[in-house]
Amino acid sequence: MNYLNGRISQYEGKLKQTQQYLKAQELEYEQLLERVWQYRNRYRQMAMLLTEFIEHYVAEDPEII
Repeated sequence: MNYLNGRISQYEGKLKQTQQYLKAQELEYEQLLERVWQYRNRYRQMAMLLTEFIEHYVAEDPEII
């Protein structure tokens, strides 16, 4: 009986470690995902500004193309 209780305790310890590792991985994933969205929005805004810039110059002088 002691053997079984010992094995159960071992598995519970491993389970707890695995759950902690999983939570840490989930947190890291969420942080990385947030950074990806920030970069994506930043580049989207930059692309819009560049598009407006080019459209402005083309409207000023259509022969620039």
